[in-house]
Amino acid sequence: MKTINYILLLVFNFTFSQVKLINNDTINTKFYHYNNHIVKSFVYKKQFITTQTGEQLFVLLDSICNNESIKQKVVYTETAFNKFYYYKDSLIIRNWNLRNTPKQNSDYFQLNVYLKSRKYKNLSISLEYNKNDSLCRRIVIFKPDSLTFYTSEIYADVQFNDTKLNSPLSFKIDDTTYLQLYFNNRNFLDKIYYSSDDQKALHVKFANFFIPIEYGFRDIENQSREGIWYSYFKNGKLFSEGEYLSTEVDHNGIEKNIKKKGKWIYYTEQGCIDKEELWKEGINISPKLKNKSKK
Repeated sequence: MKTINYILLLVFNFTFSQVKLINNDTINTKFYHYNNHIVKSFVYKKQFITTQTGEQLFVLLDSICNNESIKQKVVYTETAFNKFYYYKDSLIIRNWNLRNTPKQNSDYFQLNVYLKSRKYKNLSISLEYNKNDSLCRRIVIFKPDSLTFYTSEIYADVQFNDTKLNSPLSFKIDDTTYLQLYFNNRNFLDKIYYSSDDQKALHVKFANFFIPIEYGFRDIENQSREGIWYSYFKNGKLFSEGEYLSTEVDHNGIEKNIKKKGKWIYYTEQGCIDKEELWKEGINISPKLKNKSKK
């Protein structure tokens, strides 16, 4: 997902010759002070049009704040009926575009979560809601095609009589793979647990309708955090990324004795690096900054 062309091929199965750039507008350019340097933060919105169907495609790119070089990353794409939000490690959220919904479908909206992982089966969770009261009418769990995200194999298709969802809803993907969905009081996704036979479960916690608060892997037996975790601001910008050695969870579900390891990076709400830490066996061994004030 490092270039526009790759995203276009991945999501819409278009070749480069099938899309034409029709504008290249820079929107929102800001300057920040960081480490005694002035750095730029760019957000680009590019508009493409497909040569075969005439469908318009918008791509939003955000730069990584760096005073030496600017690298762009795709954070959002939009077509007439779909919005896609791209997070770390191929967590992709698809939000039905309500303002362009066909008239015959105007009474409902959809939320799709794509879980793409090297360790687990690629999985898509599709939830369909009533537009007027946000009651759920259908949940479909399926394997998405690797290029287009269209249905390749359906694991579960449950239809409801406009209901308030109770947590958790459990789905068996195969003999060793299970999915659990938890919901908040607004009937939207609150948490996802996706487990396989390696004794680890992918845990995704949401802030609102589609923005994740954090996600990473937990030990199935004791719920300890393990491996790389990502956390986000409420605006969807990355807040931190780093690896956990272990944590402990008490009977109330409260985490304690949190131990980190390796390099941890923290970001500002604008997407710039705020600070970096180095951890070893749960101890912060980061070098202390020297006081540069004059004597």
